[in-house]
Amino acid sequence: MFSDSFTSSSLDRGKWDTCYPWAAESGCTNAGNVELEWYLPKQVSVSDGTLHLTAQKERVRGLDREGSAHWFPYRSGMVTTAGHYEFKYGQVEFQARAPKGRGLWPALWLLPADESWPPEIDIMEAHGEDASHVMVSYHRTRSDALQTVVPVDGGIDTWHRYALDWRPDSLTWYIDQRPVFSVRSGAPHQPMYLLANLAMAGDKGHAPDSTTPASASLDIKDVRVWRNQ
Repeated sequence: MFSDSFTSSSLDRGKWDTCYPWAAESGCTNAGNVELEWYLPKQVSVSDGTLHLTAQKERVRGLDREGSAHWFPYRSGMVTTAGHYEFKYGQVEFQARAPKGRGLWPALWLLPADESWPPEIDIMEAHGEDASHVMVSYHRTRSDALQTVVPVDGGIDTWHRYALDWRPDSLTWYIDQRPVFSVRSGAPHQPMYLLANLAMAGDKGHAPDSTTPASASLDIKDVRVWRNQ
């Protein structure tokens, strides 16, 4: 139903935008979390059949949750199909390689097309200081998230296929075609869109330190959505 293998020299703007749908395309952040990055279109690039979402330690002026000017210590990149492609039920797969390093917070996920929250489905989420594990989650209410932590063979900084099988009565997560988690009731029944981003965590448990790389990239080779069989 949807695919992109990033074979051109630039992002296909008929499929992707570089900020959240409720924000200006020129720059944004996720004010719902404690994050240190301001997303900019120029932090998104395509080369050699790969999408690169690059975080850099470089101050940039953006806006805080109240809309006031604020300096962010990092700039980074994200993409979303919001406004271009959304779907209800199907099999989603990202082939991705995530960076390791304290403070780095890559994610591959789904949000509702009507901009409500919850639900939220996190196909893959990782904290770069633990390069051996990822989290998979289903936020079904504001106070209830079903999730688990999954070991990743070879680490997050090698190529893996992160996938979700979304059906009317279930959600099943896969890593490299191996099922790792499932929810058997209460699946969402509304169209959702795709997101991929490289955030910088600002909370005490995950914030960057002197070991954090000054530049890092979440790399994606392809994204596909199939109709359920």
